[in-house]
Amino acid sequence: MMLTSLAIWDVGALSDAEVEMIKDDIKDLIPRYQSRYGGSSSSSTYRTDPNDPYTYIEQLQPTGADVRARGDVMGGILRLATHDAMSYSKYENNGGMDGCLQFDDIVNRGLEKYRDLLQPVYEHYSSLMSRADFWALASLAVIEAAGGPRIPFQWGRVDAAHCPEDGGRLPDPTKGHGHVMKLFTRLGFTAEEAVALMGAHTIGRCRVRNSGFEGSWVRAEDRFGNWYYRDLLAVNWERRAISSADFGTQFQWVAGSRLMLNADMSLAYDINGPDGDPNHGIPMSCGGQYGGYSGDTYNQAGGGQYYGNSATYYKADAMPHTTKGYYASDTDESDTDESDTD
Repeated sequence: MMLTSLAIWDVGALSDAEVEMIKDDIKDLIPRYQSRYGGSSSSSTYRTDPNDPYTYIEQLQPTGADVRARGDVMGGILRLATHDAMSYSKYENNGGMDGCLQFDDIVNRGLEKYRDLLQPVYEHYSSLMSRADFWALASLAVIEAAGGPRIPFQWGRVDAAHCPEDGGRLPDPTKGHGHVMKLFTRLGFTAEEAVALMGAHTIGRCRVRNSGFEGSWVRAEDRFGNWYYRDLLAVNWERRAISSADFGTQFQWVAGSRLMLNADMSLAYDINGPDGDPNHGIPMSCGGQYGGYSGDTYNQAGGGQYYGNSATYYKADAMPHTTKGYYASDTDESDTDESDTD
């Protein structure tokens, strides 16, 4: 589904072979970025049995700087294209992918890095396709590079010099189920499609400096898979506060170095307080339907409480104290990348 109401232009300008060549050029950016910010090769071993949640975590080795760097650049490119697309409104028939983002908006913080990373490659092909088409194609190249499916490319998006529709239309990860469904409904998706698209959080991570959150959704953050959904249900998630100068105090759900946001947790659990706000009086923990994890170690026999729609609500003053720099042990302060895929 092409999220744009703009006219088709120059259809047929690129052959299938040319599209593949451009994707290869985009994929070549990943090891160059990895070499600069991470290691020289991947050191992770990924699960071999996708059907057994009890052996899932044992078949993952700890991710290194190289995997983080690959996840950063992949997640950054996906976030760039996604934020461009998510300004679309089927009600007003405007917005969508137009190669334009308000980079000074705090919700887009850090994305100019990936715009600039892609720009030299785009300039080589700018006479053949719009920037919007190129960003869309870049996201498809990233999905393939991460081991995901080959998705047919549709071109014809038209660039815009200004994009006032962006304001207020992008996702707010501090909100819950109602916000998520309203946003994806505006884009023209069903609830099932919305849940599927949220799985893009498998790739990349959050950075405090870009979003006020810190951590990766899954350990293999450079690989396409369904770990996001398995972890959402299997992990014992604990609600924690995290504070930053630009974003204030926000809440995320953590298990070791991994995180889920309210928007993620609301797909499976009722985390709202009595007033309907997921930030007011939500459960302290959720998950562990398969026995649960303890930190980053899978505990086949262990507990974990599944709240679901019968969630026990806690008073706001019972929440953990705000912890500034709470992920210090998991964050390499010398790392200069700025990826963020929320």
